[in-house]
Amino acid sequence: MIAVAVVALLTAIAVPNYQEYLRRAERNNAKAALIRVAQFMERAATANGLYPGDTLVPQTILTVEGGKYAVVLVSTNGATFSATAERKSGTRQANDPCGDFRITETGNRTILNASSGKTAADCWGR
Repeated sequence: MIAVAVVALLTAIAVPNYQEYLRRAERNNAKAALIRVAQFMERAATANGLYPGDTLVPQTILTVEGGKYAVVLVSTNGATFSATAERKSGTRQANDPCGDFRITETGNRTILNASSGKTAADCWGR
């Protein structure tokens, strides 16, 4: 009976920690995808003088490993852009306290729809 209690206690501690580890890994995938998008946009602007329109960016650049986030790119006038990694509903990230991630042409990194008092510095890891 004591062994069962010890296993239950360890499970009660380990499972939430493991789930947070998985959420953190998915956040890192989203942030890496946004940085990849920003680098692509900067290279394109250096070559062409303007940021490409959002329909001209290859889909492979907008793909987030793991599929828990979707990248939405907005580049309307060629002078600015913003890319947002939005949490997909129905995944473990749907209730992630860091919310959605955004990066702009100035390198500004923010979060949207965060909960639990999280800040951009908490979630982006500055």
